[in-house]
Amino acid sequence: MDYTLVVIDNPAPHVRRVTLNRPEKRNALNSVLRQEVITAVRAGESDPDVRVTVIAANGPSFCAGYDLTQNVTQAGTATPAADYPYVGAGGFQRSVVDLWTSMWDLSKPVIAQVHGHCLAGGSELATGCDLVYVAEEVNKRTVHRAMDQMGMRQALRAGTELSIVNSGSEGGREFIDNIRKLGLTEALNIRDAAFQDGRTIIAHSQD
Repeated sequence: MDYTLVVIDNPAPHVRRVTLNRPEKRNALNSVLRQEVITAVRAGESDPDVRVTVIAANGPSFCAGYDLTQNVTQAGTATPAADYPYVGAGGFQRSVVDLWTSMWDLSKPVIAQVHGHCLAGGSELATGCDLVYVAEEVNKRTVHRAMDQMGMRQALRAGTELSIVNSGSEGGREFIDNIRKLGLTEALNIRDAAFQDGRTIIAHSQD
């Protein structure tokens, strides 16, 4: 396919590199970027010349999370993730968790080359990758089955349920409305001002 938000290259024999290429947005994950990442990873899975896929990123950050300005509809609900178009309450959250954890079921290792910020959806993308060296006989699925036994997949799903509860709360709806009306930075300032964390103190002192 023709990629628009990722760059594909082969930096070494049998190594496929997929580089997130939305640096002006700190590689925030919109539906196009999510689809291109998973498509490129699966292309490496089916390519006999590829033995490992590395997910890297251009710019100062690996990934700032999901692009909330693109993923939130006018009705205040989230749009479904590409490739896993679940609908209804928590459709977006369930979609993206299943999208990234689907990489656990691949036979070839996927490694995240993380630098700078790796937040929210970016950490979910990294969690879906293999963050350890995989031996030549490819034991990654065994490792992930062990993670399943320890409850990793269910822990991620529990996070989606918490997100569903939050999106239906008064505070959650207000936060989404502020993102649409005022932008993400100001919405975060309003949400976090009561906690007097370092970020909001600095932001208000600069004002």
